[in-house]
Amino acid sequence: MAVFQSEKEVYELLGDFFEQVKNSPAAKEVIKVAEENGAIVTFKFTEPTSSITWKVAEDGESIEAVYGESDVQPELILEMAADVAHQFWLGEVDLARAVARQQIKATGPLSKALMVAPHLDVWKEVYKRTLKEKGREDLLVNI
Repeated sequence: MAVFQSEKEVYELLGDFFEQVKNSPAAKEVIKVAEENGAIVTFKFTEPTSSITWKVAEDGESIEAVYGESDVQPELILEMAADVAHQFWLGEVDLARAVARQQIKATGPLSKALMVAPHLDVWKEVYKRTLKEKGREDLLVNI
């Protein structure tokens, strides 16, 4: 059974998580790497169909998340099942391996994502905490 039952649930769970991390100290490192490389990333999910685009906010101090379709033109698109994104944020999926196994399809300069990925590790505990706060401990069990 899929982790996310609807597009709304993707935005509620991943959206709340992204809102918590967008101003974090780790976000500053992600922003630094993103500004050096011009990275705007769109995560396109299947099962259920949804998308989230990350870009550096106008203040240059935080990450802005745009939910759903947008006019923002990403340099990199990462396409995956929403369950794969969930597993990534739990720390169960390595980005490079997932691309090699075609669990994640990258369109654009994957090197940018690989440069940012190590800075995202500290956010994985925030994701787990977000699930607990939302009463979704059931999603902390391996799927």
